[in-house]
Amino acid sequence: MNSLALILQSNQRYVSYIIHKYRGKDFYAYIQMKRIEFIVASLNKDSALLDYKLSHLAEMSGFSNPSKFSIAFKNEMGIPPSAFVHLLKNDQSSTIR
Repeated sequence: MNSLALILQSNQRYVSYIIHKYRGKDFYAYIQMKRIEFIVASLNKDSALLDYKLSHLAEMSGFSNPSKFSIAFKNEMGIPPSAFVHLLKNDQSSTIR
């Protein structure tokens, strides 16, 4: 948050206010959402990632803890990351047939 405030030549409190006003989330919830969006887009783009362990996907998206990643993923997407990966794999196998 401090780095973002410096880049925007503002203070942390104002940056936090703007994010909350326009995105409806606090700074950390917003960052968490963007991390999940990143990994979802990556999984949709690169099918090789579907075979990676969830701990690696968590690390790729900036989470230091796989369980925090799973909780955040489920909060954003409505299903756990393992179920999401499973659905993508099934979608790919049905398009191949």
